[in-house]
Amino acid sequence: MNLENTKKALTILAAAVSAAAFTVEELPKELEGTPKEEIRDVSRYIFGPRADDPEAPANGKTVVLKPAPNTKKQEGGVLMGVYDKVYYTATKKVIGWCRVKIPDEKYHWYKIPRTSKDGEFSGKDRVTVYLENWKIGAWLPKSFKGKYDCWLLVKVQGPLYVAGSTKENMIFLSRVLLVPVK
Repeated sequence: MNLENTKKALTILAAAVSAAAFTVEELPKELEGTPKEEIRDVSRYIFGPRADDPEAPANGKTVVLKPAPNTKKQEGGVLMGVYDKVYYTATKKVIGWCRVKIPDEKYHWYKIPRTSKDGEFSGKDRVTVYLENWKIGAWLPKSFKGKYDCWLLVKVQGPLYVAGSTKENMIFLSRVLLVPVK
């Protein structure tokens, strides 16, 4: 087995082990009938400033974005997206995006709607999952090739996102899941 195949095997094994560790309560309700071995937890690829949050299901660990004090409220809420950019070329392929209005200051699962049925990860370079201004998200390795739905576990707080809140404005990203599209 060559080095590239070994890396792929380890990535698949790690995804299978992390998927097997899920409890039903931790998954989005829409995925309850999906075999756990098909769900790929890619949370280990999340980037951004690390933070402790006792409400975060991943051992209280999460990443957090604190918007600049002069940030203006965006209609529709928090921007989320997935794109595949082949480096060293001008090719950038949007897989999906949305602007989600989050109702309260609790963690919720969000599926990023795909822009077309044909949108897939090229496997030529890494795919980026991002929130708001690209300061937090996940960089996925080339080993993820094909069509996937992307699910994010996100929490927001502060008056910028939740009307009447008195907390500091923040966006938390705790988990990222990929589910193969059949």
